[in-house]
Amino acid sequence: MRTMMGRTFFMEFRKGWKGFLLFMIIILIVVGGMVSFYPTVAETEDPELEGAENVELKVDETGSNITVTWKTLDRADGYRVYADNRTSMITAEMVYNGTENSTVLPHDPEEPLYYSVVGIVDGESKFVGMNTTADKERMLDQLMETGYYNTLSGGRNISMYELKGFLSVEVFSWFFILTGLYIGYISVKTLTNDIEERRIDLIISSGISRRGYLIEKFVSLAVYSLVMLTAAGLVMKMSANGIGESADLSWKTSISVFLGFWPVLMVVIAVGFLLAVLFKNSRTTVGLILLFGFSQYAMQLISGLSRDYRWVNDFCILGYWDYNSILFDGAFKTGHFFGLLVLSILVFSLAVFTFENVDVPA
Repeated sequence: MRTMMGRTFFMEFRKGWKGFLLFMIIILIVVGGMVSFYPTVAETEDPELEGAENVELKVDETGSNITVTWKTLDRADGYRVYADNRTSMITAEMVYNGTENSTVLPHDPEEPLYYSVVGIVDGESKFVGMNTTADKERMLDQLMETGYYNTLSGGRNISMYELKGFLSVEVFSWFFILTGLYIGYISVKTLTNDIEERRIDLIISSGISRRGYLIEKFVSLAVYSLVMLTAAGLVMKMSANGIGESADLSWKTSISVFLGFWPVLMVVIAVGFLLAVLFKNSRTTVGLILLFGFSQYAMQLISGLSRDYRWVNDFCILGYWDYNSILFDGAFKTGHFFGLLVLSILVFSLAVFTFENVDVPA
């Protein structure tokens, strides 16, 4: 009898090489394109506050009061001054409403504020100008102080105007959503398609055990993931060299930061296989693996919102891929790497055990 041993592995690539190649090309274009876009961000200068020349701020010697003076408008019936801690002024509070063109307000040196002045002319609001006591932060650095972006940076003080900070936020913070969900999807489809199309018995009768069949499927996806991540690391480094940032990103760092993600994908593949052998239905298993992926990403975000939620990260596989440590410190956490590999093997072993002991439609 002609054996199928070893052929399942290669059959996966023959069957799905077009999809694999297309997705890999998309990943490489995205990674290379984001790196190439970095100089545009780095060279962007934020505009001055609109009308800053019309509003003067002067803090008194004690530092407890600030005098806000502004340019008068013709036919103005009055003026209003608003204060907020952000340039957007979304949560602005009106701190003055009167007819003078100057006012003295309480000042807290520890709380920089933006002051916006509006004149009332013929019953309509006319913008006079805006000024601030805050340091002239560039817009993206100011954005990094918000809660959402702070979770993406892992609580680190990073700048989007530096290459590594840019890569941390614009590439790695969402990389799982793109690659993890795709790998999860194909991991369940590769099994459920064989089950739904009743090919399992035919394959098994050709000389390969259920265990061998599942192992070769698993290894094929693991190898594909490893090749894809290695290629992404190479492209990222070559793109950095192409924009003149070779000194900021070494070959070792570029490849290591992607390879550190490989065990995460291994766990996703193992979970996908377990779901597939348990439910045997494409629609159900695809929904569950996507739910698993989104829940992991949500847990990572929640854990970064506050120190009170840091414990959530311990139960999230993404918490064991510390790309910021690799990027900024050159620290590859081998314990986390091998810990996830062990977890993937355990989950996969459970999938094998289940597959060997369940009925599969013939």
